Amino acid sequence: MIAVVRTFTQYSSLGKYINVCSSLILNELGTEVPLCMVRNDFNHVMHLISTWPEIKSSTFRIKNFYLRSIGLIIVSTNFIDVKHLLKMIFTVALHETEGNNFYNQYTQCEIAKIYLKQRIATHTTDYDQIIIEMDNLNDNTNVREENVTINDIDNTIFDEIKCIYDLCVESANYESNSTGDRDNIQFCPKIAKHLLDFCKLIPCWSALMVPIFKYGNLTESSCTSESLFKDLKTVVFKHKQLPLRLDEFLKIHINCTLGSMNILADTNIQKKASKDEETNSAKRDINTISDEKNEYQPIYKFEVQNEAVQNVKEPILSKHLPQKKISIDKSYDDPTALENWKGLGHQVGKKKRKGTYLDKDPTILYYNDTSRTKSKVIGLLKNGNISDLKSI
Repeated sequence: MIAVVRTFTQYSSLGKYINVCSSLILNELGTEVPLCMVRNDFNHVMHLISTWPEIKSSTFRIKNFYLRSIGLIIVSTNFIDVKHLLKMIFTVALHETEGNNFYNQYTQCEIAKIYLKQRIATHTTDYDQIIIEMDNLNDNTNVREENVTINDIDNTIFDEIKCIYDLCVESANYESNSTGDRDNIQFCPKIAKHLLDFCKLIPCWSALMVPIFKYGNLTESSCTSESLFKDLKTVVFKHKQLPLRLDEFLKIHINCTLGSMNILADTNIQKKASKDEETNSAKRDINTISDEKNEYQPIYKFEVQNEAVQNVKEPILSKHLPQKKISIDKSYDDPTALENWKGLGHQVGKKKRKGTYLDKDPTILYYNDTSRTKSKVIGLLKNGNISDLKSI
């Protein structure tokens, strides 16, 4: 990323770019927007997080919980929402117990876990107000102290995230109300520490900069450039002895690029021609229908001379009757037909899209966190089952 920042932005280091992005996220006046937005590939980010030793060695359902929770941060464009999600994840990872405390109230860990599971299951923020009210009932003073402490800081976004982490550590270690009646299966302080360090580059791997630059998607992918680079190595220069001279490399690469552009241009021309032909055929069909309607309503003028003429039936004209069209299959003589060699000729149907950690997962509300199985959760039977029964 350092080379990308030096090449495409006006800054000489990645640190300066991060500081400028931090100032823009905090709405500091007089900050210049960078010339280019640096984004990390979503799949690479999720793969990097999944290789953390604490997540890699955890069970499938604990890993699924943390990766989907961090995925919510990646697609969020609001820094306030990001801080709230980070607070919830830090709270779950730093508290050893969950459930109800001595006063039979939800602990901070239980509230945070309920909130994250609801967000993962529905991807909506309608549950935020309920969580805030529950949090205020349990510990209203700590919320006020936290807000004052964060608002007093006027440095970078990482300083605010570090403040949230320190408050969660203090809440987990020194508050008596945070002790629950059962163990927290997601307890892992090292995950919280890894996530804190990973947040130093949060403008690059999240969507926080999308509203500022006013372009871009919530997730970005480098699959196109990686595919082109793979073709360059394995196809274009397959029969060339590497390394080779720079002028030879540029000549071959430019010819390959021009060929690809010609293929794309021809494809676009064919698509445009077929679209125009469909439009013209639709217009012809409309005109044909209108002409047939006019033919089916001939005007006959008869002079009635006597009663016998009045009883004469109108002649039936065969030329005015609709003719049945016979369709002949000419696919055998179609020059554009392709042979499908076991699916290699052309794509038949739609491929099933693989799920990602950004998809909704309603099953997270029902499955048992302590289970080590990787099987799908079977839904609860609504007729005849105990309401507290959970799937394995």
